[in-house]
Amino acid sequence: MDTELPRDAHSEPDPGQTYSQCLAAALRFISYRPRTVREVARRLEGKFPPLSIDKTIAHLHDLHYLDDAAFCTQWITSRERRRPKGKTALRQELLRLGVDRGIIEQALDQTDEAANAGNAARKYAARLITQGNGAQDFRNKLGAYLQRRGFGYGTARDIATALWDEQMEA
Repeated sequence: MDTELPRDAHSEPDPGQTYSQCLAAALRFISYRPRTVREVARRLEGKFPPLSIDKTIAHLHDLHYLDDAAFCTQWITSRERRRPKGKTALRQELLRLGVDRGIIEQALDQTDEAANAGNAARKYAARLITQGNGAQDFRNKLGAYLQRRGFGYGTARDIATALWDEQMEA
């Protein structure tokens, strides 16, 4: 009596084992930094069956390990502290990470773009002053710098003017 299983039986992995492996892979991936639902799904695609991926994402969401709204808020707060960017740049970064546009807009409504622009511009403004730039060059260079960081023209212009005035009073 032959007790060996046919070769076909070994090719189909156990659904429970596949889910466990998928969950372990997702947990490893989110252990380095918070991730969006889309980032986790992209990471797991092609390696695991869609049913296991969906089940894993639902489980992680239930455990609050995956929460795009919290991720969005945390991402924006981190940017405000370390390397401020304007709403336009933040929106593009978050869209690229797979966050829903509605969630992004809700989070961006809580940001103070003028304060972020001021924080982003201070160090660069001090360098421009020490280089001996005149008022017009200062405003042009600082405005362009802020626009490259995703701040709108009006905000960049207002901050550049305010910082020039502040530097001249000091």
